[in-house]
Amino acid sequence: NFGKLETQYAFQFNKRQEYDVRIGEVTDIPSMDVELSTHSAEAYLSIDNLNHFNLETGVDFNFQKNYSDPKTQNKRLIPDFNKWKTGAFVSATYRPNFQWKLNTGVRYDFMHMDTKKYYYKRYWNSMNFNEQYADNIIGDFGNEWLTYFELDYHNISASLGASFTPNNDSEFSMNYAFANRP
Repeated sequence: NFGKLETQYAFQFNKRQEYDVRIGEVTDIPSMDVELSTHSAEAYLSIDNLNHFNLETGVDFNFQKNYSDPKTQNKRLIPDFNKWKTGAFVSATYRPNFQWKLNTGVRYDFMHMDTKKYYYKRYWNSMNFNEQYADNIIGDFGNEWLTYFELDYHNISASLGASFTPNNDSEFSMNYAFANRP
């Protein structure tokens, strides 16, 4: 018996339309029309047949695409984006005897986003965004700038712990955890 391998794939599609009181040619057009599609895949492996030692490891992947239909003629509530997330982890538990248990684990996550967002020019200018983000402007739409950003995020987390069970009525444990979320 090697252990247990679990895999899963999921897909979800959300189409959200909200209507408000509108006048004229937009009466029958939703004030918000957003499509969000999500793909998720994961695989986990648990090995518990090693002497006094358990190992768990896994990977996961997620892709999301958000699109707001411009035909609403309203400011988009959520920017258009494509988002990729992936992560991997490994954790181990060691039991040298019935009283002691030692555990440790580490996880790495990466996220990449491609975003398109409209900014009113007066807001853009009042925040002095042009000084730092002028190269991100990809379109001029009257009183708005269309911007494009590529964003990358890295996260590392780890833990180390121990527990001592002197009898059936007592357990003492301690744990140290580290997480970095920029």
